[in-house]
Amino acid sequence: MINVEKAIATAVKSGKVSFGANAALQNAKTGKAKMIVLAANCPKNIKDQIEY
Repeated sequence: MINVEKAIATAVKSGKVSFGANAALQNAKTGKAKMIVLAANCPKNIKDQIEY
């Protein structure tokens, strides 16, 4: 099983991390996103757009 904390730390160190809903949506649409982490308090409309 993947260690999420280690994966995020590695991505941050490499500089290949984007933050924010708009960046997540754009990267998901273009296929650049390899992993998207949603906060527990993420608004439902944003969550629905990203999951689509």
